[in-house]
Parts: sequence; C-alpha cells; structure tokens
Amino acid sequence: MVGDETWLAFDELHCVMCGRVLDGDPDEDPTGDVGQPICGQCVRDREVFEADAADGELAGQLDG
Repeated sequence: MVGDETWLAFDELHCVMCGRVLDGDPDEDPTGDVGQPICGQCVRDREVFEADAADGELAGQLDG
C-alpha cells in the first residue's frame, strides 16, 4: 500500500529506548547501543544518570 502512512513510518528511525522518531536533534545517536538508534533526549537522560551515579550514589543531583 504505497502512500499509506503506516508504510511510510518504516522509513523513519525510531529511538530503541522510547520510540520517538529521530528528528535531527544534534544529541541523537543513530548508531546508539549495538547499532540501535537513540534519540537526543534519551542520550541526555543517560548522560545525566551516568554523571549522577559517578560518585557512587544515585542522589538525583550532579555532584561537582
């Protein structure tokens, strides 16, 4: 069914973590983890989580 929106959706890359369509966000990673695309928001969330955990405690804040 050419022209069907469902068919066209297969041409878009979707974030493997949240399902968002990758839209050109400069932080998105089309190769992501093990070749799976990750949107910019999930990349930022992951970086904040890693920075929070870096001090050995998940406190919900970044310790400088």
